[in-house]
Amino acid sequence: MNTYLIEELKKMDNKMLIEYVDFLGKTFWTHQGQWMLSVNMRYGTDIAAEFDSIVFGKSAEVQAWRLKKLFNLNGTISDLVKVMSLSTIWSNVDFEWEDIDEKKARLKITNCVMQKNRIQLGLPELPCKEPAMQANGSVTRVINSNIKTTCIVCPPDKHEENRWCEWLFELEG
Repeated sequence: MNTYLIEELKKMDNKMLIEYVDFLGKTFWTHQGQWMLSVNMRYGTDIAAEFDSIVFGKSAEVQAWRLKKLFNLNGTISDLVKVMSLSTIWSNVDFEWEDIDEKKARLKITNCVMQKNRIQLGLPELPCKEPAMQANGSVTRVINSNIKTTCIVCPPDKHEENRWCEWLFELEG
């Protein structure tokens, strides 16, 4: 890490550090959103979703490896929840974790800023089930290859306004 950045971070109080982390998450998603919008406008939604699957899955995988190493995680469902909660991959959505125990956890996205922005721009919802499956599957494989990822609902599926997508993670074996 850049020494000037380290010095600036040391000057920040906890509130400012949290705001800075929020800034970094938003910056990641601004980049992601502009990339997706540009590909969508030039090549269409299907091509944008196809490339999003590749990029989103790889980005999630790299972040999971880094977080697993940073926090010295062992591969439990609790570790999966921690990694997904700390990753920028899910920093632009409001979500809830439900039914968490040693064998399973359910992730429910209650507000999806990216999809709402698309709708405001007059674009259809991005069929993000495949990119999300790539991202979620990449993370579970990194954390513990025995964790099975199941999509309950995700666009293009019809969904409730406060349930954009929902995922079940189950430890097998």
